[in-house]
Parts: sequence; structure tokens; C-alpha cells
Amino acid sequence: AYLPEPLATEAAARAQQHLHAASEAVREAAGGPISETTSTLTVHSDGEGSWLRLPVHLVTAVDQVLVDGDPVLDWRLVNGRLWRAAGGGRSDQPTPVEVTCTHGYPEVPEPVRVLVIQLALVAAQHIEDDGLLGPTPGVRQESISATAYAVTFGSDDPVPSTVFEINDRTRRWLRTSYGPGAAAMVGSQ
Repeated sequence: AYLPEPLATEAAARAQQHLHAASEAVREAAGGPISETTSTLTVHSDGEGSWLRLPVHLVTAVDQVLVDGDPVLDWRLVNGRLWRAAGGGRSDQPTPVEVTCTHGYPEVPEPVRVLVIQLALVAAQHIEDDGLLGPTPGVRQESISATAYAVTFGSDDPVPSTVFEINDRTRRWLRTSYGPGAAAMVGSQ
């Protein structure tokens, strides 16, 4: 929908590769998955409170909760947090709580989709222009005389190492809007 005309088969395969790499870069910048997935997370409870924040975005279901390795059934999911009247474990030390939950958006939000497409299009343009995915530094200085032509490339700004590098401002936006916070990711389906 974002292209003026359909891509040929070979170009479509390259575009898929660019979209995949751009999606990976966005997920890494956000700090975790954005689209809906099921994950097993380990968080630690201090045992004193009844609430346990799950460090993932948009929790829609919890399949299993293990407190210190033992299954518990007396919990409730409320606004992305677990509530348990008995608390989360022993209060004399942090207690591992393993949670298997479904989280993320069933459909990737449009601003994230557009960012991924933009990164993929930049990659395609770099390949078309230069034949490579690395950055092309800007022209810093150019001089022309009757006998010579000289150009110096560079910038005072740090040059990204790849076209898929995401700047700090966008990275903060992704983490704030779609990021999970800190968690030990045990596995993902």
C-alpha cells in the first residue's frame, strides 16, 4: 500500500529481507516484542505486597504463575499486573515468580508499522545508490579549482553504523510507548 506499484518477485524478496531487518531493529529498540506473543518471564517479588508488575507491554492473558517453582492459582490479572492476596512469596528475600503470559498488540500499531517501512525503504535506497547497507557520510567540504577537484566526507554528528540504527529519541519513544521494562525472558513462542 505504501508503494506506487507492485514489486517484481526479486525486488519483493529483497523488500521482505529489509522489512525483517527493520522489524528486528525496532523490537530491539523497544526492548521486546510489540506484536502479540506468548512469553515466559521471571520477575522477583519482595513478598511484601499483593501486587506484582509484569514487565511487558499490554498483557492480555496469564496462563501460568509459579512462585518459587510452585504453581499458584489464587491470582488475578488487573491492568497488566498480578494481584494475589497472599503476596508474591517470602518477605525475607526476593522470590522468583515465573509467569507465562500473552502480551502485545494483535495488530502492530500504525506508527510502528510506518517506522519499519521507512527503515526498509532507506535500506532499499542505499542499496540502489551505493550497493551496500552502510551509511553514506555527508559532504563536509568541497573545493574546485582550475586543476583539481576535492571533496571531504564526514560530519560532526556520529554516523550510524547501519541504515537500521535507530536514534536515541525514537528509541526512547519506542521504549516508553511499547517497551517492556526489565525482565529475564525465559522463552517465547
